[in-house]
Amino acid sequence: KAEHAPQNKAEHAPQIKAEHAPQKPIIGYDEFLRLQEQAARAETEAAPKAPALFVTAANGKVTGAMIDAHDAAEAAKKQEAKVDKAPKKPVAAGGVPSQAENVVVTKDNREEGKTEGKNTRQMFDKRESRRMNAKPFCAAVQRWRNRRAAGKCKPRSGTTTSAKASASAAAASDGSIRVYVRKRPLFQHEVDRGEFDVVTVPAAAEKDALPIEIFVHNCQMYPDLKRMYVKHSGFDVTRAFGEGTESVEVYQTAAAPMVTGALNGGIGALFMYGQTGSGKTFTMEAIEQSAVRELFAGRNGVPGASAVRVAYFEIAGKKCTDLLSPARTDISIKEIGGGVSGGKEFKELRPEEYRQLDVQLIGAMEPAAKTCAELEQIIAAGKSRRATSATHCNAASSRSHAVLRLTCVLADGSTGRLTLVDCAGSERKEDNMHHSAEQRRETAEINASLYALKECVRQRRLQAQKGSGDGHVHVPYRSSHLTRVLMECFIRPDARLGVIGTVSPASTDTEHSVSTLKTVGLIGGREENEGVHEEKEDVSKNLETAADGTVSEKEVERVIAPVRWSNANIKAWIAKPGNEKFAAKVTVPGSLMGRDIVRMNPLALQNLCGGDAKLAQLLHNKLREEITRCSSKART
Repeated sequence: KAEHAPQNKAEHAPQIKAEHAPQKPIIGYDEFLRLQEQAARAETEAAPKAPALFVTAANGKVTGAMIDAHDAAEAAKKQEAKVDKAPKKPVAAGGVPSQAENVVVTKDNREEGKTEGKNTRQMFDKRESRRMNAKPFCAAVQRWRNRRAAGKCKPRSGTTTSAKASASAAAASDGSIRVYVRKRPLFQHEVDRGEFDVVTVPAAAEKDALPIEIFVHNCQMYPDLKRMYVKHSGFDVTRAFGEGTESVEVYQTAAAPMVTGALNGGIGALFMYGQTGSGKTFTMEAIEQSAVRELFAGRNGVPGASAVRVAYFEIAGKKCTDLLSPARTDISIKEIGGGVSGGKEFKELRPEEYRQLDVQLIGAMEPAAKTCAELEQIIAAGKSRRATSATHCNAASSRSHAVLRLTCVLADGSTGRLTLVDCAGSERKEDNMHHSAEQRRETAEINASLYALKECVRQRRLQAQKGSGDGHVHVPYRSSHLTRVLMECFIRPDARLGVIGTVSPASTDTEHSVSTLKTVGLIGGREENEGVHEEKEDVSKNLETAADGTVSEKEVERVIAPVRWSNANIKAWIAKPGNEKFAAKVTVPGSLMGRDIVRMNPLALQNLCGGDAKLAQLLHNKLREEITRCSSKART
């Protein structure tokens, strides 16, 4: 409540109201259902009848049991074919991942006289190295968290903000996009395969403060593959949400102000970006459900919409497909009033000129819903036609940008608009290696549209910083279909924009989490490495984490082979507890070294033991035991 109270005044402020005219006559919810049912019946009638090979009954008729068995067999075959078509990583015999996946270089020493198959050097990829050294890496990350919680890692200036300051910053209009980041929990199946948490959302150090910083702990090995280090990369954002944050809080912070703006006649757009499997679509669905309810119920004293026109389509490269049409018809984009912002009048447009701005979807089905239930059913019908593809991270990865455009018809006849964009799921290079040519083309088109989006936001921010009368900065919104659809948001200075980035805490996704945070920062209008800071520290292999979360470094005895002993090492070993019988009678000459004493037989050791043959034999046996204990074979 404290966070959103200061925003009420800004949300209720009068805004420029648009008049978004539909491209063709509006259809109601009942007409929308009739078209859906008609398409379903046509598809059923076009389905092939039962084949003649099932006519094997005694009376020559096809029984219901035969058809059911045939349908079940066909469904099983289709499922098997779908699984077979999904890209797979190469797997060696026995179900073990192939050497190419985990081991980069393996050199075997197979020279004459040496043990065959003994590895002199073995290199693993960084993800496998993290799992192999998970214990010290986890301890190093926990140690950093303990220092941060204790205040020993002092936050940089401006890394936390009060609720009042956050609301004030959210109300500012600098042309940039508000950047939110959400971290999902670490799943049990990830823990079972050796993953650990490498993402931290530090708690605010001040009372009534909100975290606006997120860290990714990049665990790496030095080139010698023995020493380890962790690079703590911090990213400044508008608001960071930890794994314990509920979706309702994310909605109230990021999307609820846009809903209020749409009910006041304004426009807003919220983007969702993240790695496949990081909770991107899950978060967007939760936001959609909350937004649908409040669009009709109203918010903060603002009455709800009398009706909501829905346009739901996907953008894949240069192709727009209507998800509400049973035939998945193609859509053409038509700009209305896009040229009124030319010259030096970016901020000098009159309200009636803003009402001319619109993007019509030629050929799209835009049904009007009058209740929350109707709107939910329409959105569910569109989701069932979303293009997905099986990847290594997710069995149904989004391979296109899904755009849900909700046009609110207000009581006075004006309209407001809320656009929710679920961006295509991004993939790691490791996954792209096994993609088909079609999937690689889709990935290139996704990257091109994201680049166009970043450029539009950057130019919009430059225009807002220059102000009116200082010349016009061109916003290249025609660079892609995604930015063309959002033309109003880039031209109108009162538009509210936001992006939510979702990150996975698993160590294997470290590089992708860093890439996601950098990308959402660029989408937010920031320059390269703006708001990014790093801290590097070495990691000891002897770090241990106690049950209470404290981290300590275990003391390990330094093992020196007797052949490498110095004279002082020999004297220290003889004086070691357990060798008291030698300490009183054995004399060690100052010139005696380890390489000499290991070559002495019991007869030669008698000179050190004062002629005592029995004591010399005991000393010889004790030396052999120490050599065996220090040998590499015994220690492994």
